[in-house]
Amino acid sequence: MKKETTNNSGSKLLIYAILAIALLGLAAYGFFEFRKQHAVSTALTVKPDSTKHDDKNPQNTSENDSLPKEDSLIVPKKLPIAYDGDNEPWRAYRIIGSSKDLAALSLTFGRKVWVDDSQSDEAFKAVLMVGTGDQKKQSLKKLQADLLIEDYRFEKYRSNFSLAPFATLSSGVKKILVDDNYSDGNTYSLTQNEARAKSAVAFGDFDEDGMEDIAVIVDNNEKQISRLLILCMNKITQQPYIAFAENYADKMRIRSFKKDAKIYMNSREFVPAPRAGIVLTAEDIVLAIVYDVQAQKFKTYFQE
Repeated sequence: MKKETTNNSGSKLLIYAILAIALLGLAAYGFFEFRKQHAVSTALTVKPDSTKHDDKNPQNTSENDSLPKEDSLIVPKKLPIAYDGDNEPWRAYRIIGSSKDLAALSLTFGRKVWVDDSQSDEAFKAVLMVGTGDQKKQSLKKLQADLLIEDYRFEKYRSNFSLAPFATLSSGVKKILVDDNYSDGNTYSLTQNEARAKSAVAFGDFDEDGMEDIAVIVDNNEKQISRLLILCMNKITQQPYIAFAENYADKMRIRSFKKDAKIYMNSREFVPAPRAGIVLTAEDIVLAIVYDVQAQKFKTYFQE
């Protein structure tokens, strides 16, 4: 009787041992599967910067939180090799920014990229840069939306901004110059004469807000007349806007002058300019344009 009890105890211990080994095996399998899934998820999605956002207080965000972050992009498992017209959600675009704008990404005017609309908004676009090699040389970045234009507009941009003084203009300025080409029944365009182009662009902080502004002359060659556009920068959006526009009955040339340069301002004597401005010249006229902070507008002064 004692021997039978001992045999039963041994059988029970063996069964318990087998069950314990099985449970350990299942636990190990579950642990490795969890690590595998976690690794795949981490590889596809990079977590956003948590230092700039308080999860316990969603309203407590910094002003930069409104800007999309490159590390918030979800990289697809398989990136498209080329655009074929049916490769949703990717769309064809071309880079229009100057080399100065995109030097860090080694992108030049006319470089084709692809856009993922599902990860884009009005301000920033998720773009795929395709290298010349295999898929490993592809990368997903976020660029400002105004650096991109549709394919059908590329030729117009290339023909307008091929000369050196215009090629380095920012993409926002280029868009304004292409779109704002008609006034008072006349069509205007940037000169395609290399010598004249040098006197058709001027730079300076014309409204004295600490940001560089641009003045551009566009021409109507049929009537031999010009139009001046002064483009200032919005400090919040960092985008240019037309702050002054005027048409002239002659071909004008422009250059900028710095603050304290001597000009005529409603007097017969030269006085220091209160801020940077623009000088326009033609065959029979010389004008100076200076921003009046108190009146909040640009004013024109005849120069003798």
